[in-house]
Amino acid sequence: MGYDTYFMGDDIKLSRPLTNEEVLELSQFIIKTNKETDFGFCVWDIDTSNLYLYPTGTRAHQWDEWLKRLVDYFFKPKGVILNGYMYWEGDERSDIGEVSVDNNVVSITLFKIVDPIGLVEDLYTFTTRNSNKPEAITRKELEKIIDNNCKF
Repeated sequence: MGYDTYFMGDDIKLSRPLTNEEVLELSQFIIKTNKETDFGFCVWDIDTSNLYLYPTGTRAHQWDEWLKRLVDYFFKPKGVILNGYMYWEGDERSDIGEVSVDNNVVSITLFKIVDPIGLVEDLYTFTTRNSNKPEAITRKELEKIIDNNCKF
């Protein structure tokens, strides 16, 4: 038994394709990071122009720390800019949110449940990219937003 995290949405886009040498350097960077940290297995996979997660339902431990490390210590020094976002939902119903990368700035937004007891429909609060004003929506509305904005 373990804890699964499910990811939905677009891949994180790289500003330019990686060269063959950079792909090899990235593999070495991941191996070195695995030895130096307790992050565990790197669940981010990279083709030459996208950063994406292994299939949903993966035991995605430390996925956020891996993303920050990849951006700060590998992509930024090489002048590669990342942009994009994904939604996640964990096995616990309160573990739901968005990870976004905007010009190499990683943001993790946890959608907070307003009524955790579940007596009424779940409400989630979040701040959109276009506004600093917190909004409250139901889980059904959130799922509709995700369905309309994510490519599977």
